[in-house]
Amino acid sequence: MFLLKQKNLSSTTTRSYYDIINNMREYSLKVGYIVENPNAKIDKPKKSKTDIHYYTPEEVEKLVSVFQLGSIKYQAIILLVLDLSCRREKLTGLTWADVDFDAEKVQINAATQYAYCEIFEKVLKLQMVNEYIVFLKPHLNYLKNSKKNH
Repeated sequence: MFLLKQKNLSSTTTRSYYDIINNMREYSLKVGYIVENPNAKIDKPKKSKTDIHYYTPEEVEKLVSVFQLGSIKYQAIILLVLDLSCRREKLTGLTWADVDFDAEKVQINAATQYAYCEIFEKVLKLQMVNEYIVFLKPHLNYLKNSKKNH
């Protein structure tokens, strides 16, 4: 584990390496190549806590004011992000069919994931499929205008 720390790897990567090494040693123990797993004597690396970055009210106000000068498309995207407070994967999985203008809400049905230089649609867990988020009234108008211009 000392070598992993020297390379400045993330805690997730370090834990993944530990798991791979531990699984190989467990298998070696199981088939009789070794008599003891040395990993049993060390603690699994802990996942480090990451700081969550968020916009301050002042930053949100500035962001909205800057985008009011631009395209309605970008205004809608920014306001949608602010309203939904969802991760990028869920936001990019949205389609117009997910937006219910009458009920003033959006249903999260899908998410996207970028891997191997391609974008894939990700299957959501069952409890997430019926996730609805309600829009703020003023932001809904931007979305309606954006859809008209789409």
